[in-house]
Amino acid sequence: MRVTDQTKHKAVSANLGKNAEELQELMIGMSNGKKLNKPSDDPVGAAMVQDFHTSINRSQNLEKNIGSDKVWLNATEAATSQITETMMKLKEMALQGANGGIPKEQRAVLSTEIKMITDDLIKLANKREGKLFLFSGTKTFTEPLKLNSELKPAEIQFDGLRIKADREVIPLDQDKPINQVVPGMMPGKLQLFVEPPPILDAEGNPLPPLEGEEAGPKPVEIDLMGDESLEEVVKKLNDAFIEAEGFMEDPESPVGFKTRLFAQIGVDGHLYLDPSPQHSFKFGEDTTGFVKAMGFKFLGQTADQQLQPLQGAEDVAGDNAPKPTDEPIPFETYSPTFKGYSKESYLVRVSKAGTYGTARFVVSDDGGETWSRPEVLNKQNEIYNPEGKPSDKVRLIFDAPGKPYFLEGVEFQFEGNEFVEYHGNDVVKQVPIDNGIKVALNTTAPEMFMKRDEDPDSVNTFEVLNRLIQSLRDDEQEAVLESISDMDKAINQLLKARSEIGSRVLELESSEDRLKQNMDYKAGELSEIQDMDLAKGALDLNKAELKHQTALDASARLIQPTLVQFLK
Repeated sequence: MRVTDQTKHKAVSANLGKNAEELQELMIGMSNGKKLNKPSDDPVGAAMVQDFHTSINRSQNLEKNIGSDKVWLNATEAATSQITETMMKLKEMALQGANGGIPKEQRAVLSTEIKMITDDLIKLANKREGKLFLFSGTKTFTEPLKLNSELKPAEIQFDGLRIKADREVIPLDQDKPINQVVPGMMPGKLQLFVEPPPILDAEGNPLPPLEGEEAGPKPVEIDLMGDESLEEVVKKLNDAFIEAEGFMEDPESPVGFKTRLFAQIGVDGHLYLDPSPQHSFKFGEDTTGFVKAMGFKFLGQTADQQLQPLQGAEDVAGDNAPKPTDEPIPFETYSPTFKGYSKESYLVRVSKAGTYGTARFVVSDDGGETWSRPEVLNKQNEIYNPEGKPSDKVRLIFDAPGKPYFLEGVEFQFEGNEFVEYHGNDVVKQVPIDNGIKVALNTTAPEMFMKRDEDPDSVNTFEVLNRLIQSLRDDEQEAVLESISDMDKAINQLLKARSEIGSRVLELESSEDRLKQNMDYKAGELSEIQDMDLAKGALDLNKAELKHQTALDASARLIQPTLVQFLK
């Protein structure tokens, strides 16, 4: 077989290249300590290395997050511990108040102290970790608990018939003649019809008038000359209706006499005509222009329902009489304020017109379905539901100056006023602690303080404290004793929440240990696949160097002739 120089050169180059490549890979491995430097070195091992790196990075991130979560839970646990200690202190004070041997004054002092400590309790529940509130659910920038004011203005509605002048009369000069301040006035007469409901027979038909009585409504008529002041016009209206009833005294009437209509200038500056309850009202003939000039309208009626002054008594009858409607009354008329805390909604209605001591009121806690027995209306009134729970008791206070007249049908509405309101949410934040495993991180204020339907032993801690404060203030020893048993439930509720927080901390710590063990195992497997054994690598490198040097020496002997020698 003939071996050419070209064949020898190719064989030498291939062997030297192979030896050099092996030597280079060993030198790279020895320099970086890796035996797997590219996927082609070990495709299966490279895939496993990638999986291990992904798993280790994920475990490292979870470990970092768990560290942050532990800080949050430790802060929550510390706050819960302080809250529990505060509740224990409140219970001790409640036990002091339940002692029958202490005087009333000492219970009042305890009531004040408990109120102050309750304020501190709310501040603890509003504690933050950094800028985030601990007990607001996921609304961590919202303060969870808010202590409401004990005073809440009442909404006023009038369920009845009332006539109001469009023109605001207070700014007018009350001493000047009315024709100078109200354009369009002229001497004449004004008729008004105020009639009680008809008397019906057993079948519901109106009974005919008695013998000698006139059929149909009877007007009350006043003469206006135009030179009267506005106050004199109001007096003429009231005097005419007093005279129509025969000057019968009535101490419960705002004018001191029995009357079917009461004219007055309201606190909002308008002139009002208030017919007696259940009576119908009509404007009759008006040649003075007073009704048109004042722009009277029936409150609660639409524009097309408003009645115009009639030109004759024969036009009074008809089915278009205004009906009683709900109409808001200016707050300043009575300045009603509810004082106290209750989740109940109350509707207080004046059942008999009058002022303090003569008017009567009834209470409903079911939107008007049922009503309590009538009680005397005073400047301050206790309002409570039929069960009479101390925690649901509030006071209705009127701050209007003087003795305002309460119309029958006036309603004062109380929509509830909780002692403490929660402004967070109930969303539970779940955080991952391992592959497919999550744990609740946050604890909400309702879990610690509010009554929950799914837990029959839970109580509203702040309702209990409010009841305790009121009971001590009112020197009600039995109510104090009832509050103590509820405080035990409130403390157990806190301890339960605290134990849940502790179990979450243990679960995080256990998961943290598992992650560390997992990372150590994966790191060992990863090193087994990609790291080089340096002792074995050193031997292999020496062998490769010797092999490469031997190849060079052999190649030098094999290809000795130079090109010049070959040409010779």
